[in-house]
Amino acid sequence: MAKYAVCAAPGCGNTKHITGGYCSTHYQRLRRLGRLEGLKKPLATRGEPQRFLLSAFDYGEQDRCLIWPFGRDQEGRGRVNYKGHRSRLVHQVVCEAVHGPRPGPTYEVAHSCGKSHEACCNPHHLRWATHAENEADKAAHGTSQHGQRNLRAKLTDADVAEIRSLVGTESQRRIAERFGISQSAVSMIQRGLRWAA
Repeated sequence: MAKYAVCAAPGCGNTKHITGGYCSTHYQRLRRLGRLEGLKKPLATRGEPQRFLLSAFDYGEQDRCLIWPFGRDQEGRGRVNYKGHRSRLVHQVVCEAVHGPRPGPTYEVAHSCGKSHEACCNPHHLRWATHAENEADKAAHGTSQHGQRNLRAKLTDADVAEIRSLVGTESQRRIAERFGISQSAVSMIQRGLRWAA
């Protein structure tokens, strides 16, 4: 019986794609950083995220959030490879497993705890909701990403108030140049179509 090489990184146990004694993930990190210690987040062992995910389906704590400890996207939401699908949102997988399939294409997962940005995957905190219902939840929790809370926003609430106060006193083109936005954005702000007051 042939023996397989095992990754030399502590706690890894991976037997696939061994190079220089390490699995490809640890080998690349070792090449890039020159060390395995001191990583921001320890690497998950093979199958660990899937085991955590399966335990989330039966999570008994109704009040306490269950925070996904593995890979996340730029918005802080948990991601996992599951049943042949690469990089699915964890809260969607849990909601489907516990509450059934998505009722329709316009439905999304809503968090009663307001902690989607912290990757909560407690099935008791998840439910299917329309986009409007989900946005109302975010507003109630104070986690809505509108206005200056949007990570891509170029303007603050004070900037928007100033742009509105300049109606008729300065051209939209000049206002746009001053704030580093387009003339059409100035027009929509002044007409109340963006950054609703």
